[in-house]
Amino acid sequence: EPNNSREITEGTEYFKPADTIDYSEDRVRIEIEVPSEGYLVLSDLHYPGWQAMANQKAVPIHRVNGVFRGIYLPSAGRYEILFWYDPAWKSLVWITVFSALATLLVPGLLFGSNFLPHSRRRDIVGAAIFILWFLMVFVNYLAVFVVPNITGRI
Repeated sequence: EPNNSREITEGTEYFKPADTIDYSEDRVRIEIEVPSEGYLVLSDLHYPGWQAMANQKAVPIHRVNGVFRGIYLPSAGRYEILFWYDPAWKSLVWITVFSALATLLVPGLLFGSNFLPHSRRRDIVGAAIFILWFLMVFVNYLAVFVVPNITGRI
């Protein structure tokens, strides 16, 4: 069986170092000119939550050699590439905070109002608490399980 793997080292046509313009823990900006199509591979670990753009267009990040992250550059030319970390849990925190505040504030507003008789107010507040609790659980379920599967995150 022939060995089709090639050693990619500096100085070969397959290896071209890039100019790193900005590198931090949650953002990498790179400029590179490539002679043909190929992959730009970072030696950073592939991890969910990273996003990438090449010349202002969103591009998918690929797992390279099972460990690293890379993007496909479809043609020769100059590219400005931006990687940034945008974890899915940030949106989950806001959804949870909003749901918790709604669950606590709406019944409090109803209890504090005098526009309903006391017994009727208690029934409405109980129903409102249950409905808000159910909505909070449902929205968190969507945020944790459904949205990441649709968007391809995690």
